[in-house]
Amino acid sequence: MFKRPPTAPKPQDKFTRLQMTRYEREQYARRLVIIGSAATGIITLLLILAAALQLLVFEPQRAVAVVDGTPITVQELQKRMRYVQFQALNRYQQLSNEMQQLRTSGDESSTGFLMQFYQQQLQRLQNEVTAESVATEALNDLIEERLIQREAERRGIQVTDAEVQESLERDFGFFRKTLTPFPTATPFTPEPTPTGAALAFTPTAAAPPTPSGAALTPTPTALAQPTPTSAALTLTPTAVAQPTPTGATPTLTSTAPAQPTPTSAALTLTPTAPAQLTPTGAVPALIATAQPTPTSAAPASTLPAPTAVVTATPTPFPTPTPRLQPTSITEAEFQQLYQQALEGYSALGFGDADIRALIRASLYRQRVQKAFADETPTRAMHYRFDYVRFNERSNADRAVQRLNNGEITFEALISETNAITQPAPIGTGVTLGDWISQRNVTRQYGEPVLTALSSGEVGKPSAVVESNGSFYVLLLKGREERALSEFDLQDEQRQRFDEWLNRARGDSARVQRLAEPREFIPSDVRTRAQNFLRQVGVN
Repeated sequence: MFKRPPTAPKPQDKFTRLQMTRYEREQYARRLVIIGSAATGIITLLLILAAALQLLVFEPQRAVAVVDGTPITVQELQKRMRYVQFQALNRYQQLSNEMQQLRTSGDESSTGFLMQFYQQQLQRLQNEVTAESVATEALNDLIEERLIQREAERRGIQVTDAEVQESLERDFGFFRKTLTPFPTATPFTPEPTPTGAALAFTPTAAAPPTPSGAALTPTPTALAQPTPTSAALTLTPTAVAQPTPTGATPTLTSTAPAQPTPTSAALTLTPTAPAQLTPTGAVPALIATAQPTPTSAAPASTLPAPTAVVTATPTPFPTPTPRLQPTSITEAEFQQLYQQALEGYSALGFGDADIRALIRASLYRQRVQKAFADETPTRAMHYRFDYVRFNERSNADRAVQRLNNGEITFEALISETNAITQPAPIGTGVTLGDWISQRNVTRQYGEPVLTALSSGEVGKPSAVVESNGSFYVLLLKGREERALSEFDLQDEQRQRFDEWLNRARGDSARVQRLAEPREFIPSDVRTRAQNFLRQVGVN
């Protein structure tokens, strides 16, 4: 089979590169530079894009802590840092203004204590405004809010959007539907009736007596009071009245009782004895009295006919009537104030949703606190005791020995210890007359003192008890379970909630702190803190 021999390479193909012109070589080099520059630009752009994504997307979503499986992101933390610092600066400015007003309104002798209090508060706020303090507080607040919300869910406590809205409106002074018992006067409508608790009518001039006139129905519900400036009729159901020197006692004739006519009202009286009448005059208003047993006869009296009788049903006055409480601002004013607040918070990165989230967290805290308060026992063990606190153990041991040997009474030991002041006091003796709850005993004297009181014998001095760096000798006078005072109960309720929150916050199974919050302090928070500290003269 015939095979074609291989073709030899053309001479021009072998020496093409050697034969390239200078222009072609320059074009080739330029293409290489362009390609290299483009590649470098693309790589640089990719690096910038990656850094931007890390800074703006991935870093804000990075978890700083995890609470019950829910992360707290850097974005949430930084937003809360700005809010915490903003609140601290506002409180500092408010206290500074109040302190300035106090300084200009009174003398130093009367305002010295308040000035010292304000200075302490301002010093505390100066420490809270620093960037590191703001970062720590912000993270702690977010962790507590997560824990409280989980506890609320566990207890079935809910906060609705309507409740958040109502709380927001109240914060701005807008009350939409608050019903408040407000004392209002009940309209008084006269109703003519034969009898009544109180009678009032317009007196007229005395008319000549009519022999067969209408008799007055004797119903003892009123007593007429005399008027010094005008003649009056005084009727007393039990006392016998004496005739006046200038007038004669009118004759009272028993007749059949007559019903009052529609146009003239009935005056209800109960005479049981001759009544004292002044010669002339008008009949005043009557004052209601207790109703005795009516008499059988109805006397006829020469009295002027009253023109009207007003009968009132006894009702409390004024009557508490629930009505809508007037709001201090209108809904339109509330909306305007809220929009202004949103504009102020926008610099912190806060919007409407963030403000409502803060209000919701506050409502959850209040309701969980109330749930713990409702579970707090209202009774606790109380102790009544005296004690001597020594600075040195040797003095305490010597005192116990003397008490056990009968050389001195506890009361005398208290007096003796308090009397020793030279060269230096050896201790302090105190007689406590009031009962103290076990929590207050622990808070004031320490857990060892509570243990000694719980197991001690009433009326017998204790051994030396070391607590809080001092040495106590105790005399227990009483130990019993008693109802907590209002102050102690509120303290117990608050402590119960705080202890639960501290345990939950320290539970590593529920709370995992993944990074230090000061690593994510925004630059504006640092700058604002530095400017503030420089302004108040703190280095």
